[in-house]
Amino acid sequence: MRITDRSSKLDKAIIAAADVNNQVDTPQYLYVIEEMSELTKELIKVQRGKGDDKKVLDESCDVLLTIMTMLYQYGAHTSDVIDAIVFKSNRAVERLAELSK
Repeated sequence: MRITDRSSKLDKAIIAAADVNNQVDTPQYLYVIEEMSELTKELIKVQRGKGDDKKVLDESCDVLLTIMTMLYQYGAHTSDVIDAIVFKSNRAVERLAELSK
């Protein structure tokens, strides 16, 4: 499967999730907070030596999906998010390079 095919499937999933969320009274940011809490719990378990990598991956994906859905509701699309992540990553690399001089 090509990256563009996966991106298209991701876009469709995000739009579908946003459409479902628009039909309920609960704001999307509350789902984001709930999923971040579940990820936090799994990461604390990892810190204690009782974690499960699969659960961390699952909870991380839940956080990402709920955040992407929320951002879509605010008018941002997957390509906007990718562009912002690349920009911020490049900026972080530049800052680290400056610090190491």
